[in-house]
Amino acid sequence: MNEKHVSFGKKSVNEHHNMDRAQSIRFRTPDDLQMYLERVGKQDLNFQACPISGTPENFHFNSHEQVVTRERDGFSFDTMDDFLCYTFQCDREGYSRTEYIDVKFNQPE
Repeated sequence: MNEKHVSFGKKSVNEHHNMDRAQSIRFRTPDDLQMYLERVGKQDLNFQACPISGTPENFHFNSHEQVVTRERDGFSFDTMDDFLCYTFQCDREGYSRTEYIDVKFNQPE
């Protein structure tokens, strides 16, 4: 696996490339993931969020409507903040309870 360092302003994340045609990026804060999603432009994304502990989940990001939907049950998060807190397992005050999450993006064949 090859690893590349990616910067978002003063923050950074690690980007991993696997041979299975999926791109994996490690986000260390909810803000990093939010900045990434804001920069995708008009591209919709299907991805899997893999927390340190817990089960990976599949999501769809609709860039036009800025809505994230969980694939297993079709649940759409009311706000991006709700999605980010859910993904980073935030406590009631909004502080992340996980050190990072790996996000795997499927690339077209």
